[in-house]
Amino acid sequence: MTETAIRRKAVTWRLLVYAAAVALLIVCPFVALSHDLGAVFYIVITLPIVSALLFCVFRQIWRQRRRLLMIVTAYWVVSAMIIANYSVVRDATRWLFLSRSYRAAVLAQPDSVNGTLKHTEWEGWGFAGSDTVVYLVFAPNDSLAADSKRHEPVKARGIPCEVPRIRRLESDWYAVMFYTDTSWDYCGPAGR
Repeated sequence: MTETAIRRKAVTWRLLVYAAAVALLIVCPFVALSHDLGAVFYIVITLPIVSALLFCVFRQIWRQRRRLLMIVTAYWVVSAMIIANYSVVRDATRWLFLSRSYRAAVLAQPDSVNGTLKHTEWEGWGFAGSDTVVYLVFAPNDSLAADSKRHEPVKARGIPCEVPRIRRLESDWYAVMFYTDTSWDYCGPAGR
């Protein structure tokens, strides 16, 4: 293999990595700032605009269509993977940037006398009176670790209602999603 061919392959790989990094840097603020609207905005507006910009920026290599196509494809693949795993990426991104203030708020709470875990509202969404709430829960000694691995609704010790999902953010910290129209203080009409 000639030295020119080796350099060309190195440049191609660098461009692919740059395209993937651009996708991550652009999508992270959308993921962290809003729930579903961030994903919709990213898919409908940002993804086409950035793709068009990539074509404009790299028009000088238009003769090398394969390289350009690989760059845009890498950007789209990374974007698709992020959108497909939006909930997981959103929790991880929010935890990375916002955990300090949420931890302080939860740990400042007094210990519960009735055995419930320390918690605060982590996120919520809804429409027309049907709200879904996710709580950030501090579970000392990782007491929710086994429940976070289950892929079915769970009634965990220290949480007043049955919940559809418990996601581990890090040791002792969990994002616990409640059913729509239920909350920590109100388990809803179905008696969940």
